[in-house]
Amino acid sequence: SETALPRLRRRRPRPLPTGNVVALGHELLYVAGGEFLMGGDDPKLKKACRPQHRVTVGPFCIARFPVTNADYQRFIDDNPDYPVPFSPMRFAQRYNWDRRARTYPRGLEDHPVVLVTWADALAYCRWLSKVSGYRCRLPTEAEWEKAAAWDAAASRARRYPWGDEFDEERCNVDAHSALRLDTTCLLYTSPS
Repeated sequence: SETALPRLRRRRPRPLPTGNVVALGHELLYVAGGEFLMGGDDPKLKKACRPQHRVTVGPFCIARFPVTNADYQRFIDDNPDYPVPFSPMRFAQRYNWDRRARTYPRGLEDHPVVLVTWADALAYCRWLSKVSGYRCRLPTEAEWEKAAAWDAAASRARRYPWGDEFDEERCNVDAHSALRLDTTCLLYTSPS
């Protein structure tokens, strides 16, 4: 049986942390500001990713894991008029939330929330900002790439977020780039 979560109260804004923190169950990783090399020169990359170029970003924090259905449920519970994730498309049936009960599909609590729009993500960020006290927003493309690929210790970009060798266990495609059509459960580890 699931336990009901208490109603969340609003908090005053907090300054940007200078290290990793946990806010409302989200492990936030601190990413130092500075210059890094974005994109690449590989002709197989999309034109928008070429050529590799220097970009400077300010310091920011980014969630270590995607927002799960259980995380999003807190937002839905705190915003009773907000629509739940739902799509009439056949591919979405497994991931549709129950619109009457306003709950995510059974057994998918630790899977990333899907069927949300950019506007839904912004609404979630605004809500999370109010209840956590931290200013939460979607990352810019440069921030996302720095957090996902930049190895500050080596002053270079990794090919993949985990390193330079492909590992099909770390993503939803196999070695032949065939998509896996199911979401996967997120494995949480305690913050270091």
